[in-house]
Amino acid sequence: MIRLGYLTRSREDLPPDDRWLTARELTGVDGRRTAKRISDWRLGRWTAKAAIGTLLEPATRAGSARASHPAVEVLAAADGAPFAVAGGQTLPIALSLSHAAGRALCAVGAAASAVGCDLERVEPRSAEFVASYFTTGEALAVERAAAPDLLANLIWSAKESALKALRCGLRADTRSVEVTLGPAAPGWGTFHVLATAERRTFRGRWCRIDDLVATLVSAPPAEPVDLDAPTRGASPLGFRLRVEAPVAVTPPSA
Repeated sequence: MIRLGYLTRSREDLPPDDRWLTARELTGVDGRRTAKRISDWRLGRWTAKAAIGTLLEPATRAGSARASHPAVEVLAAADGAPFAVAGGQTLPIALSLSHAAGRALCAVGAAASAVGCDLERVEPRSAEFVASYFTTGEALAVERAAAPDLLANLIWSAKESALKALRCGLRADTRSVEVTLGPAAPGWGTFHVLATAERRTFRGRWCRIDDLVATLVSAPPAEPVDLDAPTRGASPLGFRLRVEAPVAVTPPSA
């Protein structure tokens, strides 16, 4: 079974300082001119480092500046997709990040996989929003739904996850991907996303987290694994990351 790890953190988990960020990471703050955008960016990086920390070999975790947030840099590629670096080398994993309402979500998969995740608050979406960004079939499904707010935000979240997996994000027309829900199920529900131009289909999973809806997509298909769940020493995704020489982290001031 292929696994897709996920982890959530809230704004309350963030440390008050930036000593856990490297100089290269801090350049990512440039252009984020509001306190909320900076806070969301920091929370996403904190969550990503925590997720990656669950996959590091024990010796690497023990040698890091913060045992639960190891000396790993989370940077952005030219297309905006996050990737992780340690010891001067890109780590062999696929990453996706999202944040909403003071909470962040990180998805982690094997390097060869296409991964996307998204968080959305379940709130009303206008008819104009649905008409502008949804396909005809998706709009009809929302119109007929018993819980239209949930379905509208679920479809929107699934679209964002798929577009992240395609590494184009919201630069693409959101109607270029179409979401179809699977049958209702306890825990993680299912859906499929058809990317028409790329002729690709992504299998997705979704769940409620308090007043939010979370979606995960991956290709090849994978089962979601909570990286916070105890593993009794085993790797939650079936592999470990080895870092020979972790990058330096600014030590706490005396």
